[in-house]
Amino acid sequence: MASGVPISSLAMFGFLATVIREQGWSWAYAALVVGFFTAAGHAGSYAFFRAAGAPIWDRIARRYPGLSRAAARLEALCNSRGRADLGLFAARWIGSGYSQLFWLLGALRRECSATLRMLFLADVLWAGAWTWAVTRLTADITEIAKHLSRVGWVLLLVFVPFSVLKHISRRR
Repeated sequence: MASGVPISSLAMFGFLATVIREQGWSWAYAALVVGFFTAAGHAGSYAFFRAAGAPIWDRIARRYPGLSRAAARLEALCNSRGRADLGLFAARWIGSGYSQLFWLLGALRRECSATLRMLFLADVLWAGAWTWAVTRLTADITEIAKHLSRVGWVLLLVFVPFSVLKHISRRR
């Protein structure tokens, strides 16, 4: 999910609830695993876009001219401290467009290690909060555990083909 695979958080945490139950993992261990892999996915996408560099950024900027303004704002946020960090930290909890922050930061090829550290910390805390909540929910309401995994599979089987079709239709 962190590197752009279209799976919802609900699906991911539904699968995680099943793993926790079947493998006997503690919620804290599962949270660290999810947090690590979420941050690793974001780091991988950042590294890819940073290595790809200018050609990708130029192509994206030509296709989406308004993105240059968003990139300028993001650069300004990366260069400032304090409230900007809170705004980016809050973006993790909103979710929509969060992975794209890493893509954009990488494509801009600017030094932003402090911002990246804060964003990776947000990944780990987000994973911890969701893992704890899902673990508590499935422990307190055991019937919901069965449905979370089913909903996860439905979401996965719907979102992946939908994303592929959307991508193909945009090319035409």
